[in-house]
Amino acid sequence: MPTKTTTPSKKSATIALPKKVIWQSTTLMTFLFIAVTMPLANGIDNVLMSVYALDVFAMGELGVGFMYAFLGLGFMISSLFSEFLKRRLLMLTVFFIALEGIGHILLSIVPSFLTALMIVMCITIVGGISNICIDTVMMKMVPSSVRGRLFGAMQAISNTALGISMASAGFLLEIFSPRELSLIVGLAYLCFTAIYAVLFSKLNLVVEKRTLMRHII
Repeated sequence: MPTKTTTPSKKSATIALPKKVIWQSTTLMTFLFIAVTMPLANGIDNVLMSVYALDVFAMGELGVGFMYAFLGLGFMISSLFSEFLKRRLLMLTVFFIALEGIGHILLSIVPSFLTALMIVMCITIVGGISNICIDTVMMKMVPSSVRGRLFGAMQAISNTALGISMASAGFLLEIFSPRELSLIVGLAYLCFTAIYAVLFSKLNLVVEKRTLMRHII
């Protein structure tokens, strides 16, 4: 009677990457830094959507609905660009995050609610494209056997940072007007852009992917 051969379980394959390797990986630590910092600005601008509709333009609950409708529309439109994002993804990530920051600066000076809706849609379009770029880089660089665990951990970190940011938005609105806070958020995006550009310039994705592959075999 032939003996049955056993194969390693999928679960065991997903825990093969030592934590030491993650901490020593410039690429993974860069992704982790982005997972922490970007939600700090995103959480505040999420709160500002409602504040602009209710307080700045006095459009009531209907205005809040329009704000979030245009926000969702922007993300839908951004998904249409995924097929065209093939090369220079890190450079495009920096470029579109910078545009997102500029969008928030423009939002701080918009004269009308309709203009604000258009800018919110543009902000989410470029923000969605930057998310697609960085997610694509991570998908290509991180080996599939550890991808789920790393993506899950980074998502948990991002959600925690987002919650902290949204909670702090209420406190900041006691100090700054909505337009002033929108300007601050826009400048924060531009500062993050500069930091990300420096970090990305130091990455060698090919070499680091080979290193990660060696540690999971």
